[in-house]
Amino acid sequence: MPPSNQHPSFLPPSADEFGLVLAALQVHGEELARYPGVIAVRPGYRFRSGMILREPVISVSVLEKQDVGQLDSRDVLPRRLGKVVVDVIPASPIQQLKVSRQAAEAGILPQTADAERVVGLAEQTGIVELLTPLERAEAEDIPFGAEAARAPYPLPDRKPESVDEMMTLVCHASPDAGWRLLKDFLEKTRENLMATMYEFTARHILDALLATMQAPKTMKLVMDFEKEPTGLDNPKVLQELSAALGDRLTFAWAPVSADIVTTVGFFPSAYHIKVAVRDEEAVWLSSGNWKASSQPATDPFDPPAGFDKRAFQNRQNRDWHVIAESPGLARQFSFFIGHDLKVAADVQIQPPAGPLISSLERLPDLLLPEPSPVGAEAEVAFFRELVVRKKIRIQPLLTPDNFIDHVLPLIKKARRRVWFQNQSLKPNRFLPRYIELFEALRDHSNNPRLDTRIILRGDFDPFEVQQALLQSGYNLNTIRMQNGCHNKGIIIDDKAVVVGSHNWTGQGTTENRDASLIIFDRQVINYYKKLFLYDWDNRATPQIRPESVQPRLIPQNAVLPEGMMRVSWSEWFD
Repeated sequence: MPPSNQHPSFLPPSADEFGLVLAALQVHGEELARYPGVIAVRPGYRFRSGMILREPVISVSVLEKQDVGQLDSRDVLPRRLGKVVVDVIPASPIQQLKVSRQAAEAGILPQTADAERVVGLAEQTGIVELLTPLERAEAEDIPFGAEAARAPYPLPDRKPESVDEMMTLVCHASPDAGWRLLKDFLEKTRENLMATMYEFTARHILDALLATMQAPKTMKLVMDFEKEPTGLDNPKVLQELSAALGDRLTFAWAPVSADIVTTVGFFPSAYHIKVAVRDEEAVWLSSGNWKASSQPATDPFDPPAGFDKRAFQNRQNRDWHVIAESPGLARQFSFFIGHDLKVAADVQIQPPAGPLISSLERLPDLLLPEPSPVGAEAEVAFFRELVVRKKIRIQPLLTPDNFIDHVLPLIKKARRRVWFQNQSLKPNRFLPRYIELFEALRDHSNNPRLDTRIILRGDFDPFEVQQALLQSGYNLNTIRMQNGCHNKGIIIDDKAVVVGSHNWTGQGTTENRDASLIIFDRQVINYYKKLFLYDWDNRATPQIRPESVQPRLIPQNAVLPEGMMRVSWSEWFD
């Protein structure tokens, strides 16, 4: 059954709904911020049992919610300040880190991240913020810190064109079948491979590439300059590929302003595309990076001894992928990747200076409860790939070239269903083309005649996500949260399915480099509908995950409490 679109909590917001809250914060904000464990005090909406209500409150983010009986009476936050409710929610690790840095650097990111100092600040410093949830979400979509000079992306003299030809299409998903099919795709390279990638940290993928790309095979590669404090990262990948391939590798760092590795930046914050072209005959395109979380080496259909299918599924990202043996698509992506490589080569800095954010030495580890044992009754399913050989029409999409031009009309013309699964859904009124897209989906969420279902990532900062969407007018009865949701897929009626890398943010849909496909085929649509429904029914939930398992920042040398475990920042946010 489609979700209900009728709920008294989801009435349109009034212009002054935060008036009383802001007035109370002006008087009492600093007092609340001094309570032990308080991270931030700000306008927000009330949460009850993990469900958001349209009730403006003073939202107090704390390191850990505790029973009132465990606290000294002097440390108990007031439940009300006059007519305004004080609502306590756990601070996400992103919020903990962000607020502690604001306290340390007055809003400027430090050059190094000292986990001890960051955690210490998070435990003793509360910040008062007067931005509403909508204003906070929009502020986070604006570039920050040092940047390379911006310049318009030099678009080529053509846009991606629709392909309608006989092809073999392999539709699949992770963690179910991603790496097995990507490995096969790479190993079939006869002469040349072209690739673009945002993050490349999976050793098993690099080893497969090194084994495959033997002389005289050639490779062309464009990557975002993304660094990791430990282990494999994009610069280390480049070192190993360069050593193995020599002049058979043609490479350039993507011109991203936030990275400061090029003389100018054509993209504000990310070269976020994930595409590979083999021998100008076949294309691999995905929502997922070349990371273990999106391309796990374990095959759940041929698992090792002692394989825990529930734990495996919970640890990995949900991503959708497509392999198209289609010369028409391959020639187009070869052209556009080649264009990216050419314009990037002209603006390289040698050696790269390194981005401000990627220069952080180490982000803090996170503390969270050990997972509970999995019962035999747990419902877990994995889906094999769909392979079709027939004539199919596909529209390639690129940002900043043509994504909104094609997706917006599809969304607006939907008559039966819009099923939307994405890591991100954030407002940005400063980019008119994007806000038209954002509001079209919002309007559908309030249309009782349309089956609108929205799945968003639930393990980054779900309290902030839901508050921003509620203030933007979304009907949150149509929204569920799924941990590890890295997919960026859309199903429109029985007409089309969108598969690709476009996050729904202002930059993701208008300015950063991304790639997706619109596939017009009922058989393919039905396959991705099956995947979506499985996640909707089994992995996504209308409630925010239990508050007790929100991770906390923890120094490297801290002693772990019983029943708790340590995970790295990059492992959690992979």
